[in-house]
Amino acid sequence: MTHLSTSTVLLSGLLSGALLSSAAHAAPLGHEVSLELGGLHSPDPAWQGLLSWHPGIPSQGIRVGYGVQEHVTVVASYHHGAQGGEAWLYDEENYEEENDDFGLAFYANMINAGPKLHYALRPWLVPYATAQVIVFHSILKIDDNVEDDDNTNQFRYKAVSPGGMITAGLELRPVRLLKGKMRIAHHLEGGYGYVRPLEYEVIDGKAPTVGDLDFRGFTIRFGTGVRF
Repeated sequence: MTHLSTSTVLLSGLLSGALLSSAAHAAPLGHEVSLELGGLHSPDPAWQGLLSWHPGIPSQGIRVGYGVQEHVTVVASYHHGAQGGEAWLYDEENYEEENDDFGLAFYANMINAGPKLHYALRPWLVPYATAQVIVFHSILKIDDNVEDDDNTNQFRYKAVSPGGMITAGLELRPVRLLKGKMRIAHHLEGGYGYVRPLEYEVIDGKAPTVGDLDFRGFTIRFGTGVRF
């Protein structure tokens, strides 16, 4: 009985030690919180012709990460982007623009999540790579006044599509805090992102169809935050 109790105590001690050792390796500077700016390319002619002179959607958001192993952090982020444009009806018979014009407003909400693999070449220099899934939610408004949600003439559409992105990046951690237990970090990453074409459907009422919108190509994100 004594032998069994001693074995149980030893086994419990070994398991506890292993868990504490694993946590100790995963935690130091593996966790993160950052504010980010970013962008995702759109090759769609409708995007560049009606909504933006820039070939992509700029965004801003926040990223958090939880270190699960010494070189692996699970990251998740939320980004929001908005873009507006204006269009005119064209009279093909008289080859001139009609007086009727309307505005377009595009809103995007992007949720990303996936693993981040990192390796510290120096305590302040950390290259990394990520592979993340994307959930892309979009609202499109067409109206003579897109800022007024109560306007009865407004057409409102929504779309949700999955996607993904693969990036490589570099972190600079120049400032130590709390005796090295926390560092200020700046990161920059770029790669390829793809979102299945957004197929818009009317939110309520009746409205003409607008087709889909395509986002794929180069993606970039950079930000500042803390690692701990």
